[in-house]
Amino acid sequence: DVKFGSQSDGNGNATWLGAFDDVIVYNRALNNDEIMTIYNEGSVAFANDPLCEGSTLQLSSPVIAGAAYQWSGPNSYTATQAVPAPLTNVTPANSGTYSLVITNPNGCVSSPQLQQVIVNPLPGAATVQADTVCGSGNATLTATGGSSYAWYNSPSSTTVLDSDSSFTISNITATDTFYVALISAAGCAGPRTPVVAVFN
Repeated sequence: DVKFGSQSDGNGNATWLGAFDDVIVYNRALNNDEIMTIYNEGSVAFANDPLCEGSTLQLSSPVIAGAAYQWSGPNSYTATQAVPAPLTNVTPANSGTYSLVITNPNGCVSSPQLQQVIVNPLPGAATVQADTVCGSGNATLTATGGSSYAWYNSPSSTTVLDSDSSFTISNITATDTFYVALISAAGCAGPRTPVVAVFN
């Protein structure tokens, strides 16, 4: 018996993990070109996109022993490895079509393998409004400039306190600083702007 896409749930039952569009069974081992074509619908150029500005772009292709690789792309980009060195601190100027041509050990040259890369720009800084509380009460900090926000309690925290345009600190007892960033539709975060909740 041949089973696809299942695993035991620990209780003696097989659980289904996914669906298939096509199943092709071969009675022989496939060569590298055939494997790459099946899994990638003819293209073997990959990238970890979409990305946000300032991220690292990694292009890659399966490694074939003895093959030669030639990448080309925006900004006169070239590389000759199956997995080139990463491009760090990318900008929207790095967006575009990256092309890979592979020459196999027998001298056969592939058609250009294309990978579209998108680098999304970062939003600007939010415009903020601090709040002052005298004696006791709640402080409400506000931000404008976008449609989605992320509030933090430090410049480097990864924990989002709130995603609204305003952030309320209940029963404030001391002056404290919070930080807010605009979040773009692509999910990219802008710089964090400090906002002070003042306690008098």
